[in-house]
Amino acid sequence: MLRPILATSNPYEAAEEFVQAGWSLDFSTPPDSGDPLCQVSLCGCKVLLGTTEGYVPEGAEAFVGTGVVFYINVPEDKIRIIYENHLPLQPTAISKQPWGDIAFQVAIHGYKFMIAAEVNERETPQCT
Repeated sequence: MLRPILATSNPYEAAEEFVQAGWSLDFSTPPDSGDPLCQVSLCGCKVLLGTTEGYVPEGAEAFVGTGVVFYINVPEDKIRIIYENHLPLQPTAISKQPWGDIAFQVAIHGYKFMIAAEVNERETPQCT
């Protein structure tokens, strides 16, 4: 299992953006705890939201997440509702990928996600 910790300027605000897109807030530490941290999840895929302080060099905040896309697997029967929940964030259209999955991409709090479902294609009869 891989559970990334994403650096944010404010993990509580970041968590709210995820929750508004239909993700679950699993936990958050108290803001005065000295360790601002939240965990959000989508269909069992968990992401921790931390702070940039001590993790991102000063002046590099605009480059956090550059070149990284998180691939989130969701059940095929849930991808349409998940897509609709993400519409306020202007995701790409759901499309079939060359490897067979259907997926859309969306940026949440500056991080890119590809949310995908494996398509259980039925074999079609061969015509001769």
